[in-house]
Amino acid sequence: KTMENFLSENPQEPGFEIDGRMRYLLDYVAGGLVLLNSVVMLLEFEMEGNANAKKIGIADASDQAWNDSVPIFRALDVSFVVVFFLEWVVRIYLDREKFIL
Repeated sequence: KTMENFLSENPQEPGFEIDGRMRYLLDYVAGGLVLLNSVVMLLEFEMEGNANAKKIGIADASDQAWNDSVPIFRALDVSFVVVFFLEWVVRIYLDREKFIL
């Protein structure tokens, strides 16, 4: 039923137009945020790998920029957690009748 409403030009559910557009927009925004979070995680893993390489003595000591960015990555991690939690809350609100048992 949901896919039929999504594909049809005249959905049958009342309020579908507003809720449907919100879900559509939310899907794209959440997808973009997941992609951005993946890039941040990739950079964070690179930073951690560089730090481990320094510990065992196989890396340059000249890469001080990674050490300075640790608080930035922690703040980004917390920000993504908060944003994804808010996205979850909005999805529950939009699908409230389907979400409640």
